[in-house]
Amino acid sequence: MDANVEEAPTIARWVRDAREGDRAAFERIVRRFERPVLAHLLGRVPSVEIAEELAQETFVRAYVSLGKLKDPGKFGAWLFGIARNLWKEWAKDRKKRRDPPAPEREEKDEIRQRKANLHRQVFHIVQELPDPYAEVLSMRYFSGNSCQEIADLLGRPLGTVTKQISRGHAMVASRIKALQGYTTLLHFLLPEEDRHAG
Repeated sequence: MDANVEEAPTIARWVRDAREGDRAAFERIVRRFERPVLAHLLGRVPSVEIAEELAQETFVRAYVSLGKLKDPGKFGAWLFGIARNLWKEWAKDRKKRRDPPAPEREEKDEIRQRKANLHRQVFHIVQELPDPYAEVLSMRYFSGNSCQEIADLLGRPLGTVTKQISRGHAMVASRIKALQGYTTLLHFLLPEEDRHAG
């Protein structure tokens, strides 16, 4: 928690430096946020490739619009707002185009294929949850962010995030129980300290 409090002014400084044309400062911002942003998107789209494209576009838009951010200290919440808007644009466009699903890659390694299938199942489960739960669980499950980190990045109170994770986890657990391979999925899905949480 103390580390996150110390980090906030550092990120704000990077934002101010990036506004002044310091590309290295923006590169540091990207390195800090790329995994959480990707995790945020992974729970909403059907493939890693699409999530990566949207994450890249998120940072492009953020860089172009840095001058519009009034409070550099709220960069995290602002960045995730851009990611959410991009996802909504993508979902609306996809409905119009009705793209056929991308062909599945051939997996020679049976273990890797099984893991990929588990990932798809989990992504699908999280994607079907209501928006706030999908958002926080993506960051918790797929990026390993702590509750405090998620609260800081999204600009929400810690208590709100904790409740959303708890309720969302209960929703996910009930869906996983209906699937074969419940134990394997649950082991894959949860951080160690969450596995026995009620």
